[in-house]
Amino acid sequence: MYTSRLAVLAVLFGLSGCSVLVPGFEQKPADTPAATTTEQPVEEKKADWPKPCDLYDAAELVGYDFKITADNVYTCDWTEELGQGKTNVLGVDVWQGLPLEKAAVPAAVRTSDLTIGSHSGKLYEQDDIPGGCQLSLVAGDGHVTVRARMQEVAESCDVARKVGAKIEPNLPS
Repeated sequence: MYTSRLAVLAVLFGLSGCSVLVPGFEQKPADTPAATTTEQPVEEKKADWPKPCDLYDAAELVGYDFKITADNVYTCDWTEELGQGKTNVLGVDVWQGLPLEKAAVPAAVRTSDLTIGSHSGKLYEQDDIPGGCQLSLVAGDGHVTVRARMQEVAESCDVARKVGAKIEPNLPS
């Protein structure tokens, strides 16, 4: 019973942000520098890797009305609202430092090799995302992925190929 009360008190003190002094444990003052770590800082993107939204502008796709929904150094996403809860989604992801052969493979009905310009890659017709298709191209020390989810897989793969062909000349070798 005594042990369970201590456990409850320890949890309460831990949740409230209070500290409990433990015999044999020396607490350091707040101004003591933090311990050194062996972790390396995250390497910043190299200059030869463009931002995904700089690679492509979805406004170039005729017949669609995409609006940008995410823009950062790794991902660019566009969404088109179709009404009745339906959307089309297009995305470009930059995976610097992650070779394509080490990347997670999406669930796919069919996977095929492809080459666009001087870049080889893979095309994944997806079954885990209705109407999904993903195209990944080897680029520099990593790869670039184009994700398309339209209402039909064939349309998605057509859009992914068009975007892939448009961005390929701007990818690192």
